[in-house]
Amino acid sequence: MFVVAEASPPLVLEAARRHGYEVPGDLLLVWVSEDMAAEHTEPPVTTLSLQPGKVAEAGIEHPVAVLEHGRRESAGVLVPTRLEVRASSLRTGPA
Repeated sequence: MFVVAEASPPLVLEAARRHGYEVPGDLLLVWVSEDMAAEHTEPPVTTLSLQPGKVAEAGIEHPVAVLEHGRRESAGVLVPTRLEVRASSLRTGPA
């Protein structure tokens, strides 16, 4: 399950258990999140960080270049994501 939501990873793990799913046994879980709680859950949840601070920084560079240097066009900026692989997304046992 790939989650892009504002819910907390511990809450989703709790809901999965309540419905009879084991993570990672029945369900593999990856979360788009900056929530540090994901690292401390049981099992720890794999997270994909979209690097919001770096995105904001890149987003401000273009208007500043236009205002200060008269530049009008941007080549765009690629902001790499960060994947922290943890137990929630790792298969265990035979496939």
